[in-house]
Amino acid sequence: MKEMNIIPADMEVFPVCTGIAVRAWQKGYDEYRGILGEGLFENIFPGWEQAKADSMEPYFKGNLEKHAYIVLFEGKIAGFITCDIDFKRKVGTICNNAVDPDYQGKGLGSMMYDFILGVFMMEGMTAATVATMDEDAYIPAQKAYEKAGFNKKLKRLTYYMKL
Repeated sequence: MKEMNIIPADMEVFPVCTGIAVRAWQKGYDEYRGILGEGLFENIFPGWEQAKADSMEPYFKGNLEKHAYIVLFEGKIAGFITCDIDFKRKVGTICNNAVDPDYQGKGLGSMMYDFILGVFMMEGMTAATVATMDEDAYIPAQKAYEKAGFNKKLKRLTYYMKL
C-alpha cells in the first residue's frame, strides 16, 4: 500500500504548493482565455499565477481561522488544502486546494476532503462550504466535492464585457 499522509503546512512548503496550484489550475485558466479572448482575459486575470499565490499565502502563515495542510504521497508533496474556520457562524470553508496533476487519480482528493471535514467537525462546525467554477475544466472538482458529500448547491454567474 502507498504511504499517504496529511500534515499542517507552513511557509517552508508554500513555494511547492503554489507550483501545484498553477499546474492544477492551468487548464481552467486556459479555458477562461478561450471564452473571454486574449485581451479581456489579460484585463480580468492579469498575472493570475501570482494572484493565486497571493490568495494562498495567509493560509500558510496560519492563524486561528486560516489553515493549510499538505498531502504527502510516498514522502513527496502531492497536494494541499486550505480552509477558513468561522467560529461565530460555525461554518468551515474549503478554500484553495489541489492535487498535483502527476498524482491525480490516486484517491488523494477524497482523502483531503475527508480529512478537512473531520477538522471542521472537531472544531465544532455545523456546516461546510466549498466553491468551484462551472467550466468543463472543473468537472473533476465538482464530482470530487459531490463524492465527499456536498449535496446542496447554489449557482452564481459572472458576466464580463470589454469596454
